[in-house]
Amino acid sequence: LDPDKIDIVELDAVAIHGSADEYIQLRNLISSVNLANDQNYFLVAEQMDIENFILYNAFQIYVNNTDWPGNNIKFWKSDQTKWRWILFDTDFGFGRWNPNSFDFNTLEFALEANGPGWPNPPWSTLVFRKMMTNQKFRHQFINQFADEMNSSLLPSNVSAWISYNSEKIQSEIPDHFNRWGSNSWGWNNTINDMKNFATRRPAFVKDHILSEFNLPAYHRIRIQNTQLTRGYVQINSLTINEDTPWSGDYFQNVPIKVTAIPRLGYRFSHWEGALFSTDPALSIDMDGDMTLIPIFEEDPFSGTPVVINEINYNSNENFDTEDWIELHNHTENTIDLSGWKLKDDDDEHVYVFPDQSLFESKHFLVVTKDQAQFQSLVPDVENIFGNLNFGFSSGEDMVRLYDSEDVLIDSVAYSSDTPWPTEANGEGPTLELLHPSLDNTLPENWARLHDYGSPYVSNLDNSAIENINTTIKVNTYPNPFTEGFTIDLQTDDMIGSLSIRLYDLRGSLVQTLHKSTVYDTAYNQGFKPSGLAAGMYVIRITMNGGSYVGVISCL
Repeated sequence: LDPDKIDIVELDAVAIHGSADEYIQLRNLISSVNLANDQNYFLVAEQMDIENFILYNAFQIYVNNTDWPGNNIKFWKSDQTKWRWILFDTDFGFGRWNPNSFDFNTLEFALEANGPGWPNPPWSTLVFRKMMTNQKFRHQFINQFADEMNSSLLPSNVSAWISYNSEKIQSEIPDHFNRWGSNSWGWNNTINDMKNFATRRPAFVKDHILSEFNLPAYHRIRIQNTQLTRGYVQINSLTINEDTPWSGDYFQNVPIKVTAIPRLGYRFSHWEGALFSTDPALSIDMDGDMTLIPIFEEDPFSGTPVVINEINYNSNENFDTEDWIELHNHTENTIDLSGWKLKDDDDEHVYVFPDQSLFESKHFLVVTKDQAQFQSLVPDVENIFGNLNFGFSSGEDMVRLYDSEDVLIDSVAYSSDTPWPTEANGEGPTLELLHPSLDNTLPENWARLHDYGSPYVSNLDNSAIENINTTIKVNTYPNPFTEGFTIDLQTDDMIGSLSIRLYDLRGSLVQTLHKSTVYDTAYNQGFKPSGLAAGMYVIRITMNGGSYVGVISCL
């Protein structure tokens, strides 16, 4: 970031670097509007990094830092970021000055509207208090705090971290105290006090959350996944990727999001345990303890799960969003893009998707070179990632997508020359795939459909998408066959990307019989697959979102 474009502010809007003007404007907005209204809340959320603000406050509250928030508070932003809070100087935490302070209600302390000049005057609690009036924020805060107490802030994890860090400097401690005229027994006692705080603190924090937000109870959810090689579970921000039963506490009347995420080659089937559902994404109000068991199954016809659906490689100078691409998840599953990679034709140009990059079924997402510039012109895009540290060529280039294991998922090699739509080269339109089911390696399946593209939405309108779900009628003969067979196919679309594949009964691909764009509603073709053993095979035919699956026998 450019240091001349960074504002660092402390205490009650005192600028340390740059200016406090933008923060003062934000604070005035927060104090003057009703944040229980979602529209007002979103205005504020556009200027604040909500995730950072929640984690910052949750941690200060957990460690019981009472030399805060009226002291030791700083926040910053740049021209490319929202306001973010800085964690520092927490030596009042972990019972350092009062070993028995693990029961102190720091949540109430941080929300006090009429505190003294130190440590929690009204100006210091204003933003947190006002944000809590919005239910979305309140639920997100409670669930994120619960996530942390079920993972990083588990007593065993915190105690292990204290041991790890104290053991690194253990050998220096005697010389340290000899120099300063004391002894090390007090240091060892303080280490034990911190571990005791870590053990006892979560139970009190959970009770403070119940009392502050008038919630009835918290309950335990248990995830029992015996098919870890096939998929895993996401609870709010946590990835549950364990083959032993996992459990955590969550609060009643604050719904949690539980999502089953299959690995490539598998699909989610259903939930077992406390409930039966075929929906991979559940919103659950924890009104009692429960166990959930995700069930996954093989998906031999999974195909390409994520498709490169739109490319903006050269913006119009009057609407310069910088380079961006759009992806589409056309599966029935939520896909975890964490660790996936996006490249152009240069292997040194790599964008890596961050952790917890969940891509919901049938949704779109946008990856930008300059997220701030893009959002200044297209503010309504929700699922957006960035910033790319490279751009795409205005001559010819590639867009390549790899999964976390460096397996190529999809790639498009485009050109600014015909038969590719030439308007995408600086005139404003983008390269838009006519439909996510079409073969995106063929230039005839791309078009210029909108003046400045259609990021985050379908390239065609809903009626066109519905109409393109082709009805396929198939007659395959002879069946059984000896040397070959004929496929007679009728569709209700004249143009479409037709794919015909042959699988064995285990779901393994045997041959791709046909893959190209057809330009007629009728198709008749004979095939003589070579090297087939006698037995039964599955034929899968797809075109424009429609599909046909049949069985054929080879004698």
